[in-house]
Amino acid sequence: MIIINKTINQKGNATAICLISMAFFLILIAGTLFYNNSSVRASATSRDNYQAKYLAEAGIKRAINGFKTENNSWIWVDNNTNQENWQDGSNNNNERYHVSIYLKSDTAHINLIVPTTPLTSNTYIIISTGITNNITHTMQAEVEVRSNFLINSSMFR
Repeated sequence: MIIINKTINQKGNATAICLISMAFFLILIAGTLFYNNSSVRASATSRDNYQAKYLAEAGIKRAINGFKTENNSWIWVDNNTNQENWQDGSNNNNERYHVSIYLKSDTAHINLIVPTTPLTSNTYIIISTGITNNITHTMQAEVEVRSNFLINSSMFR
């Protein structure tokens, strides 16, 4: 009777199989980590985009509220000496907005104005820019003021 030893030429196969399996799983894990990191970055960018939009909207609403309020202090709007008078939108220094106001007749938006108190009857263009983590969003609204109170506002064009 002949006995055949089946393990004669199989030295080192277990090591090779183990190394190939480990390489496969390492590639799989690296791909998963890259995908998750890209997803997190995309979510953060989307969040910042919405936040910048909300900050721009807040600037327009603040200006409209200023038109509705008697004896409003307009020191927070852009003016000729402070072209971009940034206002904090929250406790985070990266979240800011600024508001520019022009007369509607100034179609080139050259002359920044600071509304007078009491307001004169006129149509104003409000441009507000919000910024969060270097993502900006700009909105524009047209406000018509007559006899010292707000009549019409077509917001967010």
